[in-house]
Amino acid sequence: MIAFGYTAFGDIDIWYGDATIRLNLPMNKVRIEPREFDEEHQRYWTDEIIVGMRLSGRVAAVMAPWEDENLKNMMPQALERLGRLEWGEIYGFVPALSLGGRNTVDHLRKMPLVEHLIFLASMEPPTLYDYTPPADGEAGFGTATPRRKIGPQR
Repeated sequence: MIAFGYTAFGDIDIWYGDATIRLNLPMNKVRIEPREFDEEHQRYWTDEIIVGMRLSGRVAAVMAPWEDENLKNMMPQALERLGRLEWGEIYGFVPALSLGGRNTVDHLRKMPLVEHLIFLASMEPPTLYDYTPPADGEAGFGTATPRRKIGPQR
């Protein structure tokens, strides 16, 4: 596995051979996007295509922004209140969402990326989710269904 990108709110993109993985430690979620045969172009996705599309934000047809409790995009609010991030920083929630923090811009702080994500990873194992995209012609982002916690099953 190779982590190759992260978002301003701490989602980590991981390359894993036949799939890309989106690890969302702030919300304790993991989503696997398997590499599939592209019927339209009659080819399999290569490593270069998958990583390039992920870095350009084009893997999913619709990539939802980080939304607050009122379903408003938090990025413009975070930029206005806290300013631009430096390399190695993310916007983190204080207290962490897994500790009862609220998903609002008032609870955001600039945090060091590595230290904050290690802290979040130590709280609770993330949950693996299956993602079902919306049906053709259907509005919305699709459905996320929890499968199991990541790590040893007891």
